[in-house]
Amino acid sequence: MASPPPLPGRKKITDPILFSPPSSHFEQEGIQNVNPLISNAANFCIKERNKKIDKFAEELRPIITEVETDLNDIEKKLQSYKMAVNKKTSSKESEMLFTSLEEAIDNFEKKYVPLINTQFTQKFFDYELTELNIQHYKDVLINSYVNKFIYKKEVERWIENNREFLITNFFKDKEENPEFKVTFIENSETHNEGKVAIYITFKDNPICVCKPRDASIDEAIIQLFKEINAIPLDKRTVKNTLPTYSIHNIENISIWEFVEGKLSMDKHNQKVATSAKQFINTSVASGKQALLKNKLNEMHAILSRIHVGDLHGANIKFRGLSTNDPEIVPIDLENIQDNATTDLGSDKLIDLPKDGKEMELINKFNENVCQYAVRVLPIDIGTTQLTKLLLNYNPSNLANTEILIKKILTGFVNTYNIKISEMELLNKILIDIFNLDVLIFTEKNGVLYFGVPNDGSIIGFKKKKE
Repeated sequence: MASPPPLPGRKKITDPILFSPPSSHFEQEGIQNVNPLISNAANFCIKERNKKIDKFAEELRPIITEVETDLNDIEKKLQSYKMAVNKKTSSKESEMLFTSLEEAIDNFEKKYVPLINTQFTQKFFDYELTELNIQHYKDVLINSYVNKFIYKKEVERWIENNREFLITNFFKDKEENPEFKVTFIENSETHNEGKVAIYITFKDNPICVCKPRDASIDEAIIQLFKEINAIPLDKRTVKNTLPTYSIHNIENISIWEFVEGKLSMDKHNQKVATSAKQFINTSVASGKQALLKNKLNEMHAILSRIHVGDLHGANIKFRGLSTNDPEIVPIDLENIQDNATTDLGSDKLIDLPKDGKEMELINKFNENVCQYAVRVLPIDIGTTQLTKLLLNYNPSNLANTEILIKKILTGFVNTYNIKISEMELLNKILIDIFNLDVLIFTEKNGVLYFGVPNDGSIIGFKKKKE
């Protein structure tokens, strides 16, 4: 049974996975007798959450109590609506109850954004949710709120300790003692217990981006661009200047120059172009399309030869579209693997002379790339599918999660000797799910990690090429 049509202005939830029939076992046995793996993961995350709350008890406990109260109110309104639907109450009364539920969810989103993911609160519109589903969603929202709260505090503390660095490298105003703030990007993917790319702002304007990962690989690629740009024009095939910006790696975080520009895909508006080429075709003035397509093909010529992938629309910005020299700027270059495609949308691979300076620099880069931590994706599984795992996970029915785990392991088996069982991987994935974190796999020096090298666990080793 599908959910009833939402009221005007409410996006209808149509994903069939959300409405797959719950397991009768869980229906009968109730929330106490859940699959032990799920119970263990849930309990582990709750214990970790309580430890974090204890560190900021005075500030955080009242907020979490309020979050729990508001979620309980949403649950009550959902239960009232469910009862009305099951009893086939008059459509007018059902509509009133649905409106009450909708208002409660909308108010919750407005109150707690950006520390909660509004994509996830939409779950509470499903009147077929079981007790187990509801409890899971409440736990996940509280876990993710606490994680992002703690992370925000960590970044604010870092800013306070590194004010001179920020002023020297990124602050262009002349104001003395500027007040820097942290601004989350709504619904951005989180990893490693709520960590996410975050703006450091001054007067609501971003001055730089803080990413919770080592970005040495991104810095190395930008350095490659700089070295190619330095080749005399008559001795290189790539004639246009490749885009550059500054990146500073500091321990386990990286600080990036903020790139002014337009994303070729806004994560909140899926109707926008999903590749750089499509954006050029649909959203750029006709007089500038030829120049940008040429720049796109030249960038593809370089990035495809160093095996950079996952440059979908959300990882590309167009800078200077109002000028005579607009640029295509990749803002996330961490995905490198042998089978990667750039996803830029280019259908042309420009020949680069094998004995040319560009290929010399590219070959040198490829020889050294193993020393960097890079993000890898299983074959035929992109970041979008890993994100959907979070939104489609159903604690009453692990079938979809188990299918994805098999696909993940199958997607790695040609490249890596896997040293982890399906059950062990499921346990790790469940913890990420309960923290609303998108799965991340990385490789460094031929070792495959679940998570990042410093904090992650080894799950495989790269096979030697025959």
